[in-house]
Amino acid sequence: MRYRRKMWQTPASCTSSTQPYYSIFAKCAVLCATFTIFAILGGCQADHSAADSGITSGLEAVDMNATPAPRTIDGPVLISAAKNEWISFALRLSNLPAAAEHPFLQIRISPTIPLQNISAFQILPMPVDTNRAGYVRQTGLPAGAKELPRALLPMDCENGSVDLSSLRNPAHPFNPQDRAGTDQAVTLWIDVHVPADAAPGDYAIVNAVMARGQAQFSPLLQLSLHVYDFAIPQDRHLLMVSQIDWDRLQTLYPDEFEAITPRLMNRGNQTYAAAIGRLDQLLSLAEQNRAEAIVPRLQPTVKWPISQSPEVDWTDFDTVLTPWMSGDAFADQTPLGYWPLPKVDFLDNYDPDSQRAYWAAAATHFNQADWLQHAPVYLSKSSPGRATSLESIQLSMQARSILESHPLVRVALPLEDEQVQFVTTDNPKLLTGALAGRILTVAPGLVFAEPTQAWPSDLRRPEHWLGTDEQGLVPYVGAGGTERDVRLWAWLAYLKHADLILWSDALPQQDDPLQQADPSALTWFYPGSWFGVDQPVPSIQLKWLRRAQQDYEYLLLAEQRDMRTDALLLARLITRQVELQPAQSPDPEYGLLSGTVDQKTWDEAQALLARSILIHPPGSLPDDPNIKSAERALDLDILRRQQPKERPYILPRTVQWLWDDPAHSSDNKRVFVRLGVDIYNAGDSRPDENQLAWTSAGDGWEFRPQPFVVDALKTYWVQRYSMEARVNLDRISPASRDPVQITFVDGYTHNAYPTQAMLPVATSVRREGGIKIDGILDDWSGDDLIHDGHLTKMIDRPSIQHWRIEPSSLVSQIYTGWGEDNFYVAFHVTGTSPGQDLHRNFVDNEFRRAWGEDLCQLLVQPVYDDSSVGPVTYIACKPNGVCMVRRRLDPKTNSDPWRETDGTAVRYAATSQATAWTGEIAVPWNLLLNDSPKKPRLLRFNFIQHQQSTGESASWAGPIDYDQDDSFMGLLYLQELNAPGLRQ
Repeated sequence: MRYRRKMWQTPASCTSSTQPYYSIFAKCAVLCATFTIFAILGGCQADHSAADSGITSGLEAVDMNATPAPRTIDGPVLISAAKNEWISFALRLSNLPAAAEHPFLQIRISPTIPLQNISAFQILPMPVDTNRAGYVRQTGLPAGAKELPRALLPMDCENGSVDLSSLRNPAHPFNPQDRAGTDQAVTLWIDVHVPADAAPGDYAIVNAVMARGQAQFSPLLQLSLHVYDFAIPQDRHLLMVSQIDWDRLQTLYPDEFEAITPRLMNRGNQTYAAAIGRLDQLLSLAEQNRAEAIVPRLQPTVKWPISQSPEVDWTDFDTVLTPWMSGDAFADQTPLGYWPLPKVDFLDNYDPDSQRAYWAAAATHFNQADWLQHAPVYLSKSSPGRATSLESIQLSMQARSILESHPLVRVALPLEDEQVQFVTTDNPKLLTGALAGRILTVAPGLVFAEPTQAWPSDLRRPEHWLGTDEQGLVPYVGAGGTERDVRLWAWLAYLKHADLILWSDALPQQDDPLQQADPSALTWFYPGSWFGVDQPVPSIQLKWLRRAQQDYEYLLLAEQRDMRTDALLLARLITRQVELQPAQSPDPEYGLLSGTVDQKTWDEAQALLARSILIHPPGSLPDDPNIKSAERALDLDILRRQQPKERPYILPRTVQWLWDDPAHSSDNKRVFVRLGVDIYNAGDSRPDENQLAWTSAGDGWEFRPQPFVVDALKTYWVQRYSMEARVNLDRISPASRDPVQITFVDGYTHNAYPTQAMLPVATSVRREGGIKIDGILDDWSGDDLIHDGHLTKMIDRPSIQHWRIEPSSLVSQIYTGWGEDNFYVAFHVTGTSPGQDLHRNFVDNEFRRAWGEDLCQLLVQPVYDDSSVGPVTYIACKPNGVCMVRRRLDPKTNSDPWRETDGTAVRYAATSQATAWTGEIAVPWNLLLNDSPKKPRLLRFNFIQHQQSTGESASWAGPIDYDQDDSFMGLLYLQELNAPGLRQ
């Protein structure tokens, strides 16, 4: 793109993203340290922790990164910034003076920063639909929030004085006439641009609410601003780009875009003045926030004479695009750095020669205007996720055709480096090596695999870009959900040598402001008409993009000042990528390992990055002893913060239950357990002396406490290890359902990292009469109870990154029993939604989780006396008495192994009790065994409850990531009435 950094001339140990970046710290001893705690404040660093307090009278600083609602910050606030950087902070105002008193917020910065560099916005909530499995899985929050702070309504701000008399009622944000009352709290977003020539040092930002010329609250709210002695450049070295969809323009701005033809738009024609003016507003608003918006439907007028080259008229098109590409349309005169060559309507309907002729004409015209270096041809694909083999071939052939049309044109491909297909004897139409220097490939995502084919050694690697819609090997949900998720992409772009990120559509996808939006969708701006104003209204998410773009400039400045190793280490710490081993299948759970949910880690990384920039001021000598001393101190501080964050993740993922001695199964009383444990290593390789051991388990469990040695762990790899134990069936008690604990010991630091899992073992007692399937549990007793308490919540991103299992919010009871013909299950659960009766005979799934209604689900699999296993049966029960049955087929021979099964033989009854319900199920053995003549004495079993109101899913054995995870299940021992052993 416009501003390229030379990333390829690097040492061999740093050129591949699949290799760990080694630093001078590798041989340093592990040190303990006390860290300064930082809290984020709208993208700013603070020297306090956010208090979970409610609204109080007066003027308060608030933490906008607290989700779902902002929290008051308790204590002094320290904001740090570079020169030429935009910073933000948020203020909550309560008990305001009446509008008749003309209240205003007075902001003063001392020493002086020009007050015209300050702008203010009222933060308004927007409707969102958090009832999404992806949101719950990504954030760990319940699905109950109906709105999130998103819109930033501009306020009159002159010389640091913000007029408060026009504040909106946040309960009715779309009504311009509904003003905030004196008893309401409102939240403001304050932007400050630090001048490029500001003196480094400390500043005081004093905030006061004034009315009738006097301060209304005492003491005044004071924030501290520290300005670093370096400036981020005005040029954007990372381009944050989103498209403005034409159909959305016509829907959201019908007055300007109704019956407007994109190719006819001309700045000199009054017919198009309103539409072009609106586009100028949108693009200018993006540019003010260091981002860029494009309008792909803008195009020249083309005539297609028969048997002749197309005739392209650029007159109208140039009048629209030229002010944007020159920067004249923008206040800071910074031109756009990316605008793909326009693809005219119906181009794909023409023959290949005509298409090449058009691309040649487009490239020639853009080259004459000096735009071609910013304007590749962007090729897209229709399928989601990573490109298939067939798409790789088709796109490579298409790219060659375009590249051969003009010697300077470039092509952006939705292919990773290894997917680019070069010419072979079998297919001479693929890319040639001579054309490879003019393609741009998509960089691998947070979860990536070692290339299956190497890039030709004699060819320079292509430039890279990132696409938040390019899901890669594992979908990443939440690209726009929080500031951390947005910033993550900038740090990943630095690691992946990418200088362009393509985001989803900039305009909201809902047609009406009252419609609920996807909380993870990244909306840049809202129509002003929604709020009764003329100008587009920016979003908080647009400010997150600005923060992310400035993060990238910090990283690049550190590199330019000979601190590339520090920048790489900090970017590694923040992104925590996952590399798949050869032949290792992509696991959606790996996407939860990546990124960093801890705000303190972000703040520390930002502060360390600033220190690395300051160590080498311009003109300094690299051998200066003061600089060397500062480098050593920084190295130690990075090490202190790096090692705790790069601890291994220990994830119990699979469990096998087998008879300990199948040859003597008739009198066998011990079950063999093989636990599959995944270990993710986010840090540098650990030595061979790592250890893994059982440390505790419930009654009946037998294991060797001695650890076994774990091989060296490779950076970014998830490696699986097996642990073995036994369970004595004669010693089963309620305590057999206590969590098991295993511990990993780092062979270098000797730090121990414990983790827990629920692997419950229970007896299921044979029933003789006395049971009626009516949904009433008066025929069940404590002897049949296998669970009474909190289930284990399914994993989410915060829990997996904080190394903890979490109990469900509510208490449940589960009973089991069996007879000659049936296996019985009964349950009592709470947390159901009153009056829910959807009357549908299927189960909706999102991210492999049942969704949208209250459900109780069973997974059952027989284990025979020879330790072989039967089919897995899945049963979903609803409060209205409906149940569905599926059977799992062999996944090696079935792409979708779960198939609907005739469940009419299953008897199920439910009884609703306000916000609770009970159920009883009788499942024929013939159904569970699939007509096998074998009779099991063990059942692999799991029970999963989903609450529609909160989106919470929890299970008996866990934690698991999805409902039909049959690889991680507990165990039921089918006990005869006269069998010895403890009754429950």
